[in-house]
Amino acid sequence: MSEYIFRSDRAFRLWDVNPTHIRVLIRSAPERAQGQDQNIDLQFQFSTYMDIPSMFPGIAIRAATSDERKRIIGRLPKSYPDDKVFVIETNGMEYHIVALSLWVEENTLPPMQSSILNNFTRDV
Repeated sequence: MSEYIFRSDRAFRLWDVNPTHIRVLIRSAPERAQGQDQNIDLQFQFSTYMDIPSMFPGIAIRAATSDERKRIIGRLPKSYPDDKVFVIETNGMEYHIVALSLWVEENTLPPMQSSILNNFTRDV
C-alpha cells in the first residue's frame, strides 16, 4: 500500500470544477465551532478523469499502485505519460482522479470564492 499524500478527518465537498482550466477543487470549509478558521483546498490540476462523490466525511489521498494505474488509465480514451492517478479514500470506499498534480492550500476565502485560479502554497 502506498503512503498517503494527504489525510484529514475534516469533512470535504466537491466545491468547483473548471472545465476550461481542467481543474477540480475539493474544499473543507472551516467549522468555527470546532476552532477551525481556514479552508483546506485540494486542487487537482489538468484533470482528465474523476469518479468521486460530492461529499467526503474524511479524506485520505494516495498515489495509485502500478496495477491500479493501469486499470484506471485503461478506461480513458486518451492518456498522457505525466498523468498521475490519485486514489481518494473516504467512508471505506475508494475513488479516483487522474490529473497532472495535486495542490493543497489553506486559505480564508469566502464560501463563494474559488481558489481554482489562485497561486498555491504547496504542491504534493
